[in-house]
Amino acid sequence: ESILNPSGTSVILKILWPLTYFCSTLTPSVFAFVNVNLASIIKFIFSSTSLIFYLTNRHDDRLDKADWRLFPLGLAYSLSSYAITYVTYGSFNFMINLPIILLALEYLIYKNNKVLYIVFLWYLMSEPYYAFMTCEFLFLYFFTLDFDDFKDFIKKGIRFALCSICSAMLYAFYLIPYYSMTTTTQYAVADASAKPSIFRFF
Repeated sequence: ESILNPSGTSVILKILWPLTYFCSTLTPSVFAFVNVNLASIIKFIFSSTSLIFYLTNRHDDRLDKADWRLFPLGLAYSLSSYAITYVTYGSFNFMINLPIILLALEYLIYKNNKVLYIVFLWYLMSEPYYAFMTCEFLFLYFFTLDFDDFKDFIKKGIRFALCSICSAMLYAFYLIPYYSMTTTTQYAVADASAKPSIFRFF
């Protein structure tokens, strides 16, 4: 997958995609390397920006926007994202989105704002591998949040679980085209597994 491919990228990079596409198609091929580096620089910048946005808007211990500590924290996070990308390609998108989904989780727990969490988690599920890792991390992060008592923990835990399931159900609509593709392909007659067994009753 090309680094300029809009599939599975963050919302900001999807907005910038027409510009990068214009540069990659109308400029000489010798500048393709420059275009790839430009996309990497944009991701590098927005990974630190998303962390700074989280730190200045989180529920507890938020930092002031003029706090000098934001600069080294954002820079360290961007460098970490850059290093992780060498191990797992595409991690830049994951690192950009991670602080935002953490903020959405805090809004869900402390402010009962369900829409932001459901919509953003649904969006992250466009990358199944990173969505799986994100859900695992969110589950563990949930236990680090502050609760009034055990009853409050159970109540907010149920809310967290139901909203996560709701996001998964919304993304399930994306399975319809895949099912249609497997049942209408020319290999469907020869491939008995092309039709899921759950539909054999109909």
